[in-house]
Amino acid sequence: CHNDPEAKAEDGRSIAVDPSRFAESLHGAMGMTCTACHADLAGAELPHAARLAKVNCASCHEAAVAAYDR
Repeated sequence: CHNDPEAKAEDGRSIAVDPSRFAESLHGAMGMTCTACHADLAGAELPHAARLAKVNCASCHEAAVAAYDR
């Protein structure tokens, strides 16, 4: 769904994800899927709810998040 360049959230902002660009990213190159970061989508029915929980980067990047927060 998010590979459609016209995909928009209810507020009009783009929610499109370019699959080739994602594949070249660090997370994509590691074979991660959407639910690796968007944990509330694991097992969710599609289409999913419009509002998702905020991604918790600290679940994998605790030190970097702490440094950023400082």
